[in-house]
Amino acid sequence: MTHWENLFHLQVLNRGWDYYEAGRVRNLVRTRGGYEAQVRGSDLYDVEVSVINGVVQESWCACPYAEAWNYCKHLAATKNSSAPSLSQILAPASAEELRGYLLALAKEDAKWAQDMRLHFSKESVADKLAILQEEINQLATPFVDRAHGYILYRQAPAYQTAVQKFMDRHLPVFIEQGELLVALDLSFALYDHIC
Repeated sequence: MTHWENLFHLQVLNRGWDYYEAGRVRNLVRTRGGYEAQVRGSDLYDVEVSVINGVVQESWCACPYAEAWNYCKHLAATKNSSAPSLSQILAPASAEELRGYLLALAKEDAKWAQDMRLHFSKESVADKLAILQEEINQLATPFVDRAHGYILYRQAPAYQTAVQKFMDRHLPVFIEQGELLVALDLSFALYDHIC
């Protein structure tokens, strides 16, 4: 569906994918106006998503998070269920096709290429941290007022978003690889930069 992902915070969207991949979406039914399902979370929640011309119009979930007018992981999981999973789409692709596609993406996006290097390379922890320290040093550059040399108040939300995106991109990689001290060192480096 067209840009429905933009309705969700990244962490919520990712948890929705996890729920979908774990098979927590039950009784998914395509209705005349969208989808209805039940999603197993801490409880079994009823979910409804209204879609018109591929655009999410309304959504509802019985969970407490959604009752506060938030887009929840149960809604994301239901929406993900309406399309084939990425695993299903990629299953018939050969390793050579996937490698070629990833290399083409890496040529187009330097940050993405760096993320791939950090995730798959066998570089030392110190080398990985040095690479990320360079990125940390550049985080504030687009938001610094050149006349004064510091981040102006009106730029602070955008800078905060950049810092959050950096953390969302890098910390989970090290945590998933069991490199908890690296994740902590990275957090401290980011803290030192901010302060």
